Amino acid sequence: MNTIFKTLTNDESIMVAYWTVAVAALVLGGILWFASQIFALRRQAALRAPTPQPSPAYAPAPARAPQPEFPPDETVWWVGATTPPDNATVKITQPPLEIEDSIERRSKVIARGERVEDEVFPTRLDMNAPFCTDAGYFRGGRRLPVFFYQDLFCIAHEAIDIFAAHDLGEAQFRDVEIYEFDGETRVEEPVRVLVPANARKAFSMEHSPAVKASTLPVPELLAAPVASFMAKNGDVAVARHVLDGPDVWIDPTYRRTFFMSDRLAQALREAGLADDFNLRWARLV
Repeated sequence: MNTIFKTLTNDESIMVAYWTVAVAALVLGGILWFASQIFALRRQAALRAPTPQPSPAYAPAPARAPQPEFPPDETVWWVGATTPPDNATVKITQPPLEIEDSIERRSKVIARGERVEDEVFPTRLDMNAPFCTDAGYFRGGRRLPVFFYQDLFCIAHEAIDIFAAHDLGEAQFRDVEIYEFDGETRVEEPVRVLVPANARKAFSMEHSPAVKASTLPVPELLAAPVASFMAKNGDVAVARHVLDGPDVWIDPTYRRTFFMSDRLAQALREAGLADDFNLRWARLV
C-alpha cells in the first residue's frame, strides 16, 4: 500500500487531478450552502406574510338604511317590550296545569294566533318574587305597568279601556286576578290577559334585512324569528294587507310579540300609555 501511495503522489498528473476535484467539491458545496440559505430566508418571509383570502362567493349583507324618526302615514306597530320588569314577573296558578300541558295548550296556542280553550284560560296569576318598592317600576304611583309580558300579554289600568274601545276581532281579553308572592294577598289593580289571536302571516324577512342579519343561521329562526327589543323603528316589514281587519293580531312568523293597528297605537300614545309597550312601527311592503 505504501508503495502504491508513493507512486501516486510522485505522479504529477494524478496530483493535479486530485486537487482539481477537491477544489471543485469545495466550490460546489459552497454554492449549495449559499442556495439553501436563500431558500430558507424566502420560506420564512413567505410564512410571515398574510395569507391572501379568497373573495367571498356571497353578496355582503346590505347596510341598514337609516329610518325616519317619525312613522309614515300608513303603518302598523308591534310590541317591543317582551322582557318583563322584575315586579311584574308572574306564573299561572289557576286553572292548574302541568308545565308541559300549559305550553301545549296555552303558550303554543297563543303563538299560533289561536284562541285558548275556556277551560284552561288563565284566571289567576301569582307573583314570582316579592314586590320590591325600590325597583323603580312605578308609573305615576302605580305598582304594575300598563303592559307586562311573560308567556301572557297582560294589560293593566287605563290601557284596558283603550283596548276595549277598539276592534279586537277574535282576540280574548279577560280579567285576571293577581296575587302576591305569598299566594294570599291579592293585588287590587285591574289587569286583563290579552290573547290577540287573529293570526296573520305578513312578516317579510326579505324586506327586513336588519332582522335577518341579527338572526342566527338556524332554519327555525330564519322561518320565524323571535322579536327583539333591539330592533328599531322600520326594521320590520310586513305586507300591506294588515291594514284591513282587527286592531290586534299575532303573526306566527314573527314570534313573542303582537301587532296592533296605527289607530290603537296612536290612542295609547295620545293617552301617554305607550311607553310600557315599547312600540316600534313597521314598514308596509
